[in-house]
Amino acid sequence: MIVKILLLVLLAGTVAASPGQAQSPFGSGSRPSAVKSEETVKPKPVFSAVFERVHYWQRAIRERITAYARQVEEDPAGGTTLRFLALTFVFGVLHALGPGHGKAIVCSYFLARRGTLLQALAFSNLITFMHVLSATVLVFSLALLGRRTDIFAFQQLEGGFQSFSALLILAIGSLLLFRALRETVSAEPPSDTQQPAPKRRGSLTALSLSAGLIPCPAAALILLFSLRLQILWLGLLAMPVLAAGMGFTNALVGLTALGSRRTLLHWTQASPVLYRRTYAALALCGSLLILLLGASLLLAGRF
Repeated sequence: MIVKILLLVLLAGTVAASPGQAQSPFGSGSRPSAVKSEETVKPKPVFSAVFERVHYWQRAIRERITAYARQVEEDPAGGTTLRFLALTFVFGVLHALGPGHGKAIVCSYFLARRGTLLQALAFSNLITFMHVLSATVLVFSLALLGRRTDIFAFQQLEGGFQSFSALLILAIGSLLLFRALRETVSAEPPSDTQQPAPKRRGSLTALSLSAGLIPCPAAALILLFSLRLQILWLGLLAMPVLAAGMGFTNALVGLTALGSRRTLLHWTQASPVLYRRTYAALALCGSLLILLLGASLLLAGRF
């Protein structure tokens, strides 16, 4: 179970997102050539097929959201606003299923460290809230400074946020790795049923804020499109709804990782030696994955 989660999360966290289109913030992206030689057609990996299906659903919902937004522009008092917000929530759920670092960090942390169900829910949603908030601040900054308000101007500034966020993630990952190494050499690792210490809750909050500093492209697209249609109020209403949808997906990942960790440690509790080794392996692997994610984000922001 844990191996499957790690493979899925690592693949999701390292695949690059496809670029936006100039014609519309909700553009479906460049389409591949319809003609392919039979020699180049190869069976697709399972994860690739899943992500392609998610991307297809995202594109279909984006097109519907675009249509609803134009209807709201013509009739703001109609019931289309509620349908727009409902689809925005679904879009947030699907957007979080695609490539991204949020799921990877949530999964890695709760494999590395013990936590509670409430902490998993709070951590997952705080990351998405900050993710959306940083995009909102960036788009408003572009508008207030009189800069171009399009996806390309957004992407030019996004790299700085990503590099700073990556450095913070690396620092917190290093701290978690230090704690994991210290517990590995200690006489007895702490029980997984103990409540996390306040300082560890602090690292949880710091990691969620650091990871959320990277602006959310989906949030930026909605805001930029609402600016273009002069219905900014609708874009602002959509931001917490989008964050809630993304938080829903991230929370499922966090709860799965937390439950897998607890189950595995429960199975090994009868053997003190096996329990120590399992605890140490989870703590070290989770911390190293966070370091790897921070390094990947830093390199991606520089090149």
